[in-house]
Amino acid sequence: MTLARKAAYDAAFYDLGHPERAVRMEQITEELIKYYQEPSVTNWDLDGLRKEIKDIQANFLREEGLATA
Repeated sequence: MTLARKAAYDAAFYDLGHPERAVRMEQITEELIKYYQEPSVTNWDLDGLRKEIKDIQANFLREEGLATA
């Protein structure tokens, strides 16, 4: 959840050239809240979101020249 919130914040405030990423991060955050309320959520569900969050962050950092090797 913390990773999603950080990525949503970064996308909304620092990634003005790609508003679709901010929208997707909002959607992911909403999905995580729903998952938190569902006892049937699986690690597979969460792993997919975790990967997407990391990909969004990595793309942003790479485009901004902030990615670490």
